[in-house]
Amino acid sequence: MIGRPAKRSSMVRRLLRDLDHGGLCMLLRVTEFSDCGALLLPSRLPSHSISSARIFGCCLICLFLGSAAIAQDEGLRYLTDVGTPPISAVISYTPIGDGTAIVVDNADNIFQVISDQRTTMIAQGGAGPCELQEVTSYTVGSDTLYVFDAQQSRITGYHISSGDCTAEIGLPELARFSSIGRVGGSFYLAMTRYTSVSPSDETLLYRLSASGTLEPLGLTLADLKADLLITSGRVGRRISRIKEKDGVLYFLLPLSHRVWRYDTRTDQVSSIILRNESPDISEYSNTTDLEAIGRVLIGLERELDLFLMDDHIVVMSNFQHQFQLGVYSYSGDLVVKDVSRPVDFAERGSLYSLKETDSESTPYSIQAVALPQPR
Repeated sequence: MIGRPAKRSSMVRRLLRDLDHGGLCMLLRVTEFSDCGALLLPSRLPSHSISSARIFGCCLICLFLGSAAIAQDEGLRYLTDVGTPPISAVISYTPIGDGTAIVVDNADNIFQVISDQRTTMIAQGGAGPCELQEVTSYTVGSDTLYVFDAQQSRITGYHISSGDCTAEIGLPELARFSSIGRVGGSFYLAMTRYTSVSPSDETLLYRLSASGTLEPLGLTLADLKADLLITSGRVGRRISRIKEKDGVLYFLLPLSHRVWRYDTRTDQVSSIILRNESPDISEYSNTTDLEAIGRVLIGLERELDLFLMDDHIVVMSNFQHQFQLGVYSYSGDLVVKDVSRPVDFAERGSLYSLKETDSESTPYSIQAVALPQPR
């Protein structure tokens, strides 16, 4: 039986979410302040870009700069949660059709949502059989959710409606991958935790056959033609997924500033070059100065997710503490790129963002995000 953990306050959930979406947080040990918000009184930043909470005698203060300049609309829908355990900070929300969605929280619990109402708990975080130590990535095949856990070098299948654990595939080699997709009964795995000291001929994309064999698919680190650092520069906890449309896989690889494509019908790899505002970092490729690397990472534009629409691809990135949406044709032409609110998922041709509320039974509003328009 699953015990009910203490619910995080709405503010703490927002702080965790802000960190996952590019916010900057600091923990201050204080004794003289009962109200952590008092520490922020001199600030001239917009009030909706600052959050604070008192935790175990400390003040946790977060600056959420990602959308401080973007007006927030009233929520059109709400994610309803009255189950046990409660949904914690949501780190991934994926519609899978017929009003059903998969929700992952930062406790590595996975839930089924139908018509915006939490229903089944599909999987839970833990160290027991069929439990998850890290939801690294996931993909859906028919009525089964396949969850990739790099910590356990394992892919676990769960029946979406019942939560029954139906399959487990464990291979030591899986620990090096970060993203998963599935087409035609085969899994596809991408590696994103490479650095400037990784071998240039290291393969980044593999197919896992039904027999358990990993087959390299002709995309190597050298093909990225990218300047890398001695660290992968992972920030926050955003789940990376390989997405599919008409037999073609689409995915992002850090610091390459491209959308990568693999056509499962022709075994061809191609890419779309993205407009990116990052400075030249080639002089830092071999530096071990962590302070300098930190400054470089802050100045980079980082592509965070992509969304496959009917006629175009939308790429969300973060640059200079602002989220941006780039709209590209499937042939690779840039249509428009502009500052935006963050996007969490695409559904029926529209983009949506999850916004924290003060309600425990409806912890998130679901708000439409408009595509940028050409000027």
